[in-house]
Amino acid sequence: MASFKDLKARLQGKSIPPKVQKQNPHNQKRENLELEESRYLLALIAKSDFNGADIQIVYNVALKLQNIIKSYINTEENVQN
Repeated sequence: MASFKDLKARLQGKSIPPKVQKQNPHNQKRENLELEESRYLLALIAKSDFNGADIQIVYNVALKLQNIIKSYINTEENVQN
């Protein structure tokens, strides 16, 4: 699991050298957020107050959530057409 420092750097677009990770048979598959999870998190962010130091990180997370939602919408549109 990534440390908070690594997560913060990744969200700010900084490169992080890869770490050697132990194989964990219970966590081999990386889970993606579902559409409703993404919408819920984005709404939760919208209702919250953040300090100035957190704004850039929150903005980056919100942007990623919006991209996840757009991806679901585009996929649904392509399936319907």
